[in-house]
Amino acid sequence: MYDYKSKFEQITAKQLLQMLEETIKTGEINCRRSNPPKEVVLEKYYPGIGAKNRLRVVIRKISNGPYKIVTAHPVYWD
Repeated sequence: MYDYKSKFEQITAKQLLQMLEETIKTGEINCRRSNPPKEVVLEKYYPGIGAKNRLRVVIRKISNGPYKIVTAHPVYWD
């Protein structure tokens, strides 16, 4: 799809966990993609991880329990 190699493919699990934590704590809420309070989409800028250099983390509330990470990926479109 793209002619470049994403640095997202070259990070360790420890780095990914750190990026997820930072994004959840300090990322910006993408209001167009979020469906509060059930689901929240957070994004944070990380140079070199993809086309738009942003990591998107989707968290969803499970019943009356805590939020859980549903998915995380670099932003390629919007």
